[in-house]
Amino acid sequence: MYGLKLGYYLDTLRWLGIEGEIFNTNPHVKQQTETLTPPSGPSLTGTTSGSYLTVLTLATNVVVRYPGESLQPYIGVDPGSFFRAIILQQAQRNPQPPRRSSD
Repeated sequence: MYGLKLGYYLDTLRWLGIEGEIFNTNPHVKQQTETLTPPSGPSLTGTTSGSYLTVLTLATNVVVRYPGESLQPYIGVDPGSFFRAIILQQAQRNPQPPRRSSD
Protein backbone atom coordinates (compact mmCIF):
# COMPACT_ATOMS: atom_id res chain seq x y z
CA MET A 1 0.00 0.00 0.00
CA TYR A 2 1.21 3.47 -0.77
CA GLY A 3 -0.35 6.88 -0.84
CA LEU A 4 -0.21 10.56 -0.06
CA LYS A 5 -2.15 12.88 2.24
CA LEU A 6 -1.79 16.66 2.27
CA GLY A 7 -3.65 19.16 4.42
CA TYR A 8 -3.94 22.83 5.22
CA TYR A 9 -5.41 24.58 8.25
CA LEU A 10 -6.91 28.02 7.72
CA ASP A 11 -5.03 31.03 9.07
CA THR A 12 -8.18 32.76 10.30
CA LEU A 13 -9.81 29.65 11.82
CA ARG A 14 -6.87 27.63 13.16
CA TRP A 15 -9.17 24.77 14.20
CA LEU A 16 -10.61 24.18 10.68
CA GLY A 17 -8.76 22.57 7.83
CA ILE A 18 -9.05 20.65 4.59
CA GLU A 19 -7.00 17.75 3.36
CA GLY A 20 -6.83 15.58 0.29
CA GLU A 21 -5.64 12.00 0.07
CA ILE A 22 -4.94 9.37 -2.52
CA PHE A 23 -3.75 5.85 -1.88
CA ASN A 24 -3.46 2.59 -3.74
CA THR A 25 -3.43 -0.98 -2.44
CA ASN A 26 -3.19 -4.44 -4.04
CA PRO A 27 -4.69 -7.07 -1.69
CA HIS A 28 -4.35 -10.15 -3.92
CA VAL A 29 -6.44 -13.21 -3.04
CA LYS A 30 -4.83 -16.64 -3.56
CA GLN A 31 -6.59 -19.67 -5.01
CA GLN A 32 -8.01 -21.77 -2.17
CA THR A 33 -10.23 -24.70 -1.33
CA GLU A 34 -13.44 -23.91 0.56
CA THR A 35 -15.89 -26.19 2.32
CA LEU A 36 -19.53 -25.24 2.88
CA THR A 37 -21.23 -27.16 5.70
CA PRO A 38 -24.99 -26.48 5.93
CA PRO A 39 -26.91 -27.21 9.17
CA SER A 40 -28.38 -30.32 7.54
CA GLY A 41 -27.17 -32.22 4.50
CA PRO A 42 -23.79 -33.03 3.00
CA SER A 43 -20.80 -30.72 2.96
CA LEU A 44 -19.74 -29.18 -0.33
CA THR A 45 -16.10 -28.62 -1.19
CA GLY A 46 -14.84 -26.54 -4.08
CA THR A 47 -11.92 -24.51 -5.29
CA THR A 48 -12.23 -20.76 -5.68
CA SER A 49 -10.04 -18.98 -8.15
CA GLY A 50 -7.62 -16.37 -6.96
CA SER A 51 -7.85 -12.75 -8.01
CA TYR A 52 -5.65 -9.73 -8.47
CA LEU A 53 -7.35 -6.76 -6.85
CA THR A 54 -6.35 -3.11 -7.09
CA VAL A 55 -8.11 -0.40 -5.06
CA LEU A 56 -7.52 3.34 -5.59
CA THR A 57 -8.98 5.73 -3.01
CA LEU A 58 -9.48 9.47 -3.56
CA ALA A 59 -10.86 11.62 -0.74
CA THR A 60 -11.23 15.24 0.34
CA ASN A 61 -11.63 15.69 4.10
CA VAL A 62 -12.93 18.57 6.19
CA VAL A 63 -10.92 18.45 9.41
CA VAL A 64 -11.69 20.01 12.81
CA ARG A 65 -8.99 19.98 15.50
CA TYR A 66 -8.58 21.09 19.09
CA PRO A 67 -5.91 23.82 18.93
CA GLY A 68 -3.96 22.74 22.01
CA GLU A 69 -0.26 23.33 22.63
CA SER A 70 1.20 19.84 22.96
CA LEU A 71 -1.75 17.67 21.88
CA GLN A 72 -4.05 18.43 18.95
CA PRO A 73 -6.66 15.71 18.48
CA TYR A 74 -8.73 16.01 15.32
CA ILE A 75 -11.70 14.51 13.51
CA GLY A 76 -12.42 14.50 9.80
CA VAL A 77 -15.40 13.86 7.54
CA ASP A 78 -15.14 13.08 3.87
CA PRO A 79 -16.95 11.88 0.78
CA GLY A 80 -14.47 9.19 -0.32
CA SER A 81 -14.36 7.65 -3.77
CA PHE A 82 -13.12 4.11 -4.24
CA PHE A 83 -12.14 2.66 -7.61
CA ARG A 84 -11.37 -1.02 -7.99
CA ALA A 85 -10.17 -3.43 -10.64
CA ILE A 86 -10.37 -7.22 -10.32
CA ILE A 87 -8.69 -9.83 -12.52
CA LEU A 88 -9.90 -13.35 -11.74
CA GLN A 89 -7.65 -16.36 -12.27
CA GLN A 90 -8.89 -19.70 -13.53
CA ALA A 91 -9.21 -22.32 -10.79
CA GLN A 92 -7.00 -25.36 -11.32
CA ARG A 93 -8.88 -28.66 -11.19
CA ASN A 94 -5.94 -30.79 -10.02
CA PRO A 95 -3.16 -28.56 -8.77
CA GLN A 96 0.18 -30.32 -8.67
CA PRO A 97 2.14 -30.32 -5.41
CA PRO A 98 5.34 -28.26 -5.49
CA ARG A 99 8.37 -30.18 -6.70
CA ARG A 100 11.31 -30.60 -4.38
CA SER A 101 14.74 -29.94 -5.69
CA SER A 102 17.10 -32.88 -5.50
CA ASP A 103 20.31 -32.48 -3.53
